[in-house]
Amino acid sequence: MADKGPGWEEVAQHLDWFVPWRYVERDQAWFAGAYGNVAANAVDRQLRDRAGAVAISDRRSGLSREMTFRALYEASGRLARWWRAAGVSPGMRVMLYGEASVDLLVAWLALARIGAVVVRSLATLDGLLVDRVRRTEASWIVASQDTALQVERLREANALSQRWLSAAPPGVVGAPTVTEVIEDAPGVLDAVAVEANAVGLLLYGDEWAPYAYAGLGSLVAGIGSLALALPAQSSRVALETDNGGLLDACYLTLLLWTLGRSVVWGDVRDDVPTMLSPEAALRRDPHPLRMLLASDAWRAASRANGGQRLLARPALGIYEVVGRSFPYAGSPGHDQARVERMEPDRPPAQPSWCAVLAGIDGVREVLALPAEGGWDVWMASDQGEQDLRDAVQAALEAEGVDAFRCIVVPDLPETVEGHLAMTTMAAIGRREPHLNLGHLKRPAAIPALVERLFGAPMMLG
Repeated sequence: MADKGPGWEEVAQHLDWFVPWRYVERDQAWFAGAYGNVAANAVDRQLRDRAGAVAISDRRSGLSREMTFRALYEASGRLARWWRAAGVSPGMRVMLYGEASVDLLVAWLALARIGAVVVRSLATLDGLLVDRVRRTEASWIVASQDTALQVERLREANALSQRWLSAAPPGVVGAPTVTEVIEDAPGVLDAVAVEANAVGLLLYGDEWAPYAYAGLGSLVAGIGSLALALPAQSSRVALETDNGGLLDACYLTLLLWTLGRSVVWGDVRDDVPTMLSPEAALRRDPHPLRMLLASDAWRAASRANGGQRLLARPALGIYEVVGRSFPYAGSPGHDQARVERMEPDRPPAQPSWCAVLAGIDGVREVLALPAEGGWDVWMASDQGEQDLRDAVQAALEAEGVDAFRCIVVPDLPETVEGHLAMTTMAAIGRREPHLNLGHLKRPAAIPALVERLFGAPMMLG
C-alpha cells in the first residue's frame, strides 16, 4: 500500500473513521474503502473532553454569540433529524446562500451529519442565483439574514420552487427559521457513515460551473496544511474578514475544530478605523493566532507584517504562512472536476453513421466507442433495447459496420459539471475493475450501465 501524498496517511490517522481505508490512493480515489463523517470529526469527538468549551464566538459587527461544542452537537443533530424527516438524504444538495452566520454554520454541520452536499454560490443577481440552483439540482436553500427577502421574492415570482429555511430572525420572512426547526425537532440524528471520496461541497466561483470537493478528503488535506502552520499553544484562533465570506469562515472553522481549536469570528472593518493602514491594524493581536480572510491589500499587509499570522486565501486549496504555501494539487479532496471544467472530456471523433442513428425515433443521444472486435454503441432513449436493435442493425449494415454492440440506457452519465463522463464510459468499456465515481452527477446509475453493457451481445453485420 503506497502513500503517494506527503504524509496524508499519517494525517488521516488523526481522524475518527467508521471504516478504515484499504488503499491510501488508488485510481485517483483517496482512502478507498473508508467511511467517516466530517461533523463527527469536527464536533462530536470534541465532546469527550471539551464538551463545555466555547467552540465558536461570533463578534462581528457588534454581535456577541457563543456556542459550546455540546450546544453545536445538539443544534446540528436536531436540525439534521428534522431535515432527515423532511426527506433530505445522503447525496442530496442544499444551497447555503448569503454571508456567514452561526446558523448557517450549524446548517453546514447538519448537512455533513446527514451526508448531504453543501452548495455554495457567491451569486447575488436574481438570474444567476436561479441558474445555479437549477444547475446544481439543489433541493433546499438556506438563506442568511441578508438574502432571505431575495429568496422569498423569487419564490413568490415562481422563479424558485425549492423548499427553504431562513437564518433571519422570526417574522422577517414567511419561511421557518433555522432556530425554530431546531426547537421543533424530535431528537438528535447521529452522524451517518459517508464514503471518503463522496462529494461534500460544490463551490461556485466566478465561472459557469462549480468546483467539486470530497468532504472527508478535503478535511484531511485541510488539517494537514493547517497543522504545519498552527503553533501548538494556539488553542484559540481568530478568523477575521473584510468581506463576510461564508465559505472561508465556515470551512476553516470546521478544520480548526477538527484540530481541537476554539474559533472567534471577527470583522476587520469593525476593528480598524477606515483611515488606519492594514499594516497598523495587523499590529493589534488580541488572540494567540489571527487568520485573515480578506482582500488583496490585507494579504499584502500580512505578508509584510510577519509573525504568527496565518493567511488563508478565499479560494479553497492554498493556505499560506509568510513564505510558505500549501497547494491542494495532488492531495486528498482536491477538485476532481477541475480538469473536466478546464478541458472537458470529449468523445473521440464520431463515425458519420452516428448521425444516422441519432435520427431514429426516440433516440436522444448516441456515443460510439471502439471496442474489441467492433464498436460499443451507447444510445440514450426511453425505448427498450429490443425495440431499437432492429432499426440500429439495419442502419449500421447499410453503413458497412461489421460488428457492434448496442447498449440502450435512459441517460448517458454526466459529471457534476454537466459534461459527458467520457473517462468513466471508456473505463466501463475496458471492463476496468475499479471505477472512480466521485465526479459523477448520479453515481448510483453506473451499476445499471455496467449490467447493460455486459448483457449486450456483439452483433455481426
